[in-house]
Amino acid sequence: MSTRSRIGILREDGSILSAYHHSDGYPGWLGVTLNKYYSQPRKANKLVKGGNMSCCYTKRRWSQKLGSYENRYYGPQYYSKRGDKNYQPQVSKNFKEYQKLVAWEEYMYIYVDETWVAYKVHTKSGHSGFANVAPCTFLEMVTIPKDYPKELIS
Repeated sequence: MSTRSRIGILREDGSILSAYHHSDGYPGWLGVTLNKYYSQPRKANKLVKGGNMSCCYTKRRWSQKLGSYENRYYGPQYYSKRGDKNYQPQVSKNFKEYQKLVAWEEYMYIYVDETWVAYKVHTKSGHSGFANVAPCTFLEMVTIPKDYPKELIS
């Protein structure tokens, strides 16, 4: 089962550019990974501009010719590389509109002033994630750990 999330970047005009992230979206993995590898504005922007992805930091990649394959370097596994048509990042004109995008996701991240901020998504149905059609009703700010949990490091 995947922990779905949405990764966004607050832009100077108040709009938010965002992409869907499919796997391991909980703060102990995705939050830590965003802080470790995408904490500079250039890197954060490049990540989100690539569009919807399975994972932001993996050696697994997709190719229309090769299918799924192992790469030498870590990086994003973008849906566009497997030929998906609906992969472009989305623009929300403000934070409230960004929040409305979230229905399938369990966590939402936003890059603000060179800092990643994480939110747990709550919905009217009480459920977030797969098969949820209720929109986000409120967000709970959560702390991103400094490092990965010990069970992920071993």
